[in-house]
Amino acid sequence: MHEELRLDFVFSVWIFIWFVLYVFNVIPYNPTFALFIAVIFISISMVYFFVKEVHHSHIDRFIVLGILQKFLPLFYLAYNNQLDITVKDVVFTVIVFITYSTYILLNNSNIIQVYDTYLKSYS
Repeated sequence: MHEELRLDFVFSVWIFIWFVLYVFNVIPYNPTFALFIAVIFISISMVYFFVKEVHHSHIDRFIVLGILQKFLPLFYLAYNNQLDITVKDVVFTVIVFITYSTYILLNNSNIIQVYDTYLKSYS
């Protein structure tokens, strides 16, 4: 039995919420940079899954979540010609990540534990 992963501990969820807030003009900072980094994480995770010979049903679930949380937002931004990345967007990405990391630490965990649980939840 795997340890239960809290959704508020998954940085991709934070990025998706940021995307929604950006689309509705609540936040002026474009999440494109963060989404690209998340796509890199997906790619690395996929290699891990194939090396560990994770069952295809778990990989399918991972791919569906990746498409919903990362690729559809990127497609939306591309379709609306909003893929530009500014220095302010990168700085905001760093601020969001520091906030996320602090949140994880304040909840008696750390990023390594979170992503170890995340990867194990798919194996």
